[in-house]
Amino acid sequence: MDCGDAGHILVSKRFADDLAQHRRWQRYLHELGDVEVKHGVVVSLVNLYAETIGNPAPPACVAEVKRAERISVRQDAAVAAGRTEPGATTRKGFSPVAWAIFIIAALLLTLAIVSVIFAPAIMRSVDKNRATAAPQPSATASASLTDAIQNMVKQRITDELQKDFSGKSNAPTPSVAPTPRSQPTSPPPP
Repeated sequence: MDCGDAGHILVSKRFADDLAQHRRWQRYLHELGDVEVKHGVVVSLVNLYAETIGNPAPPACVAEVKRAERISVRQDAAVAAGRTEPGATTRKGFSPVAWAIFIIAALLLTLAIVSVIFAPAIMRSVDKNRATAAPQPSATASASLTDAIQNMVKQRITDELQKDFSGKSNAPTPSVAPTPRSQPTSPPPP
């Protein structure tokens, strides 16, 4: 009601979306954009008109908003080109929440870049510290264990052999009479 001029049929964007589902109404709906009304509320407006109903001209409040947007765009371009001073018009800036989100996002991006750059160097440093802090098994320890096992096996084999050898030497050996060497004998007498 705040935006309509004589003859306008203005509907909300939500209602226009419902009407647009019917092919009959689609050609009569013309989107005007967002307009700020009472108490800073922003409303998306759609103009409904045909040849015999409604008003095809944009309402005055929408025309003012469009004009203000064009002026703002021109002034921003002029400031960027250095032709006018910045701040010549009052422009609504970012809210504190938007600034906080922007700063946090920038810090996270910076942290990610730094971590990608320095991660290899940090990992090498950590690996070196781990290598010096942890006791490493020495080659002599494993060799001495092997030597100890070999010595034990040798000792056991030696003990078994000595036991077998001493058992045979203590046992009575059967005496076998040596066979005398025979001398050539003469044949027995007839």
